Amino acid sequence: MPVTQRFVHGGVCLVFAVLTISVVVIALGASRTSTSNAGLAGSTAPQFTLRTATNEWVSLESSVGKVSVVAFIDGKRDSIISPVSNLSDTVGVFESDASVSFISVIDSSDVGVALRSTLATLPQSVRVVTDIDGAVARAYRVGVNESVAFVIDEQGIIHGRVPLRDASSVIALTEAVSSLKRAEFTQPLAQSTNTSR
Repeated sequence: MPVTQRFVHGGVCLVFAVLTISVVVIALGASRTSTSNAGLAGSTAPQFTLRTATNEWVSLESSVGKVSVVAFIDGKRDSIISPVSNLSDTVGVFESDASVSFISVIDSSDVGVALRSTLATLPQSVRVVTDIDGAVARAYRVGVNESVAFVIDEQGIIHGRVPLRDASSVIALTEAVSSLKRAEFTQPLAQSTNTSR
């Protein structure tokens, strides 16, 4: 191959490579911008459908119209008693309230005896599901070894993120759910006041 042909062929290959990389970078940038707020307060809660230990499917979509608490429990930690206890205490406050839904997402497919017995202390109204590959936790921006609860309104918007560390978590989580419930009851009143003018 003559030198000029090799030079032109090499130039064409280089231009093609640069254009391909540019398209990929633009596409990745666009997808990151569209999901950059995922898992943050004010953003739409990422949807999911996960399986329970009894092979039932549970989706966040099934909680539309309710205030939802999605609690991510780190199943790999030695001590999951505190996060599970804090979630259980919060559920106790809203146990008779059908307008509040609780889903506990466990990040481990290897649910041992100790974890199973701890999870068994949760009220039956809490649907416990497993996020085997961690995709749902990543969508919500839950870190490794982190136990945290998200409070989501009736339209699927995240209103709060509460770490499940100690007894103060129960107060913070209860207040977050209660404030959404108060807003639910005051909003129609405010709308009816505005329409009567």
